[in-house]
Amino acid sequence: MTAFCRPRTAPLRLLGSPFDSWSFLGILLMALVLLLPISSDACDDPPRFESMMLSSVPKNLYVPGDKIEYQCHHGYEPILSYLTATAVCQPDSTWTPLQEACTRKSCPQLEEPLNGQIIYVYRTFRFGSQAHYVCNEGFHLLGTKILYCELSGSNVDWSDNPPECEKIICRAPGYIVNGKYTNSHKATFNYNEVVTYSCNPSMGPDKYSLVGESKLTCRGVWSSDPPECKVVKCQDPVVENGRMVSGFGGKYYYKAQVAFECNHGFRLKGNSTIFCGANNVWEPEMPECIKGTCGDPPRFESMMLYGLPKTLYHPGDKIEYQCRPGYKRILPFLATFAVCQPDNTWTPLQDACAKTLCPFLGDPPNGQIIYVNRTFQFGSQAHYVCNEGYYLRGTKILYCKRSGDSVDWSDNPPQCEKIFCQRPGEIFNGKYTKSYKATFDYNEVVTYSCNPSEGPDKYSLVGESRLACSGHDVWSSDPPQCKVVKCQNPVVKNGRLVSGFRKEYDYKAKVVFECLEGFKLKGNGTIFCGANNVWEPEMPECIKDFF
Repeated sequence: MTAFCRPRTAPLRLLGSPFDSWSFLGILLMALVLLLPISSDACDDPPRFESMMLSSVPKNLYVPGDKIEYQCHHGYEPILSYLTATAVCQPDSTWTPLQEACTRKSCPQLEEPLNGQIIYVYRTFRFGSQAHYVCNEGFHLLGTKILYCELSGSNVDWSDNPPECEKIICRAPGYIVNGKYTNSHKATFNYNEVVTYSCNPSMGPDKYSLVGESKLTCRGVWSSDPPECKVVKCQDPVVENGRMVSGFGGKYYYKAQVAFECNHGFRLKGNSTIFCGANNVWEPEMPECIKGTCGDPPRFESMMLYGLPKTLYHPGDKIEYQCRPGYKRILPFLATFAVCQPDNTWTPLQDACAKTLCPFLGDPPNGQIIYVNRTFQFGSQAHYVCNEGYYLRGTKILYCKRSGDSVDWSDNPPQCEKIFCQRPGEIFNGKYTKSYKATFDYNEVVTYSCNPSEGPDKYSLVGESRLACSGHDVWSSDPPQCKVVKCQNPVVKNGRLVSGFRKEYDYKAKVVFECLEGFKLKGNGTIFCGANNVWEPEMPECIKDFF
């Protein structure tokens, strides 16, 4: 037996009262408004200008014939008083052409400071410009160095009072024991004025020496500390197995200079010329005369001594060299030894070795090698670079270094392999294009989209919809999400919605507020429905305007 069920029907409700009739009519009208398409003849948002702003609150929709007026931004004024800044929405959905009708206001002209000058950035003193103050030589700035032409109420003015250029002076320099300076009767000294110090005659057997700078210059501060006047006396200079050739004197005071040479059969070790220093000591230290020997064996980049070095080398002594690791003999007949000569010099002196070469490396397929120093000698480097769409597998930099008795590259050459990506992540309630593929080529793009929702609210795609394979198994961003995003109805106390009216507010829905008369906006007038079901930035407020 088959049973049939009759579907239940709701009892028909009659509109029995005028109130019910008007309620039904209101709902019907609201539905019609929501279903009305936006006119395709509407103009875009009013054009924006640097110097001008709309003189009234913008509308949500502009239709042909609508007229808008502009006024100058703060800090700007009309170019010509009779010019009007208006635009009209045309039948072709464009605004009538309109140019900037305002220009920046000018700050009061500044007078050049006495003993200085002003450098105007942008060569003007209009709103937004800067005035840099510079003083002439011998003067310094007292006050703010840079003034800005900025808003001051409804007008513009400079950000601070103009600075002044004040004369640079120095107070008297310090007095010194056993000495004096010129013009010591003065309390202050002008810029670039010079004082000269000198020492008094000594009351003892030894004269005073002036240690330090004798002349000091006023630069706002003195060019150096005052000198000293003191007795500086060095001992008689004596070098064993040597003799003085210049600078003979009975006494050796500050900065006295003497020169030495060694007797026959001896060699000078140290400086031949020395000076009596401020601490009663010869500078640099006293030299020595060493018995007829050659100096230390010469050093070479490519060669090193064979065996241990000796303390002294006499004429006829022979030293042997060998190539350093990573180097080899240039030619077999080139000498790798040196002999101490009777005149205490070494001969012959020349490099006999050169850097060994590592094996030649060929460019990898789909890549290239960049040689540091443009060579592949011992100590050089080979940098591997792959072409776009390929990645390096292996060591990026190879070094030419020692390998036993020879040289070789530090590692095996790397390879350039093709970049590809594995499948990107699957997402709930969504899909992506080309999902049938297992791998994706370099720069290949997949596009995510959301499935139709089975509930009353649609899914929104939160994140990047397009992902590109940008590196080896690296996608340009994480996969997006498909989820229901729904913000509460936006309500601002003492304010009203001027655009963005909707029945429901899903992801990225945009609304614009303005305040009722007598209130002013605190926060952003334009907000968006964010991914976390919250308006971003936070909901504004309309606060009482007491002005």
